[in-house]
Amino acid sequence: METRRVEILLEKFFEGQSTLEEEQQLRDFFRENRDLPEALEINRPFFEGLDEPVDTMEEMAFAERITGAIETRERIIQRKRFTHQVTWMAGIAAAIIVVLFTLNIWNNQQMQKNQLAMNAPENPKQAYEMSMDALKYVSVNYNKGIKQLDKIPNMEKDTKPLYQALEFYGKGYAQMNVIVNLKLKQ
Repeated sequence: METRRVEILLEKFFEGQSTLEEEQQLRDFFRENRDLPEALEINRPFFEGLDEPVDTMEEMAFAERITGAIETRERIIQRKRFTHQVTWMAGIAAAIIVVLFTLNIWNNQQMQKNQLAMNAPENPKQAYEMSMDALKYVSVNYNKGIKQLDKIPNMEKDTKPLYQALEFYGKGYAQMNVIVNLKLKQ
């Protein structure tokens, strides 16, 4: 086969436009001819490699490793995508909760203002009556509190024996410390 014809077939082969018959001609050419110009010789290992038998077990193991690596990579990407989506959803949910909480507080404040405005007296006589009711309420509760304070002198009288007992134990404890210190000095 002429060198020019081989160059044309090589060009078609590397552009992906060669037929199976033309590829076989190239394999035969490189197998049969040993003394080639350097421009063609660089392609020999490629075409000789196509003629060598391939160990299908090694190919299958390699294909399985590649497939496994691709699947693992896809799972990692899906997991990252899922984590990213969950993070965004959690952020959006938190923002919604903050907005709802703020609206609830604002709404409660508005309701309190409205209730105060509704309870405000319309005329001076009504304001006077409301003030008198508030003072009566304070007076009743104040008197109840004062009655509770009357029990304080009795409490002092009732706790006097307790304080005396504690004082007695305190003196005993002081005497024990003196004895311990004397033993330590000896």
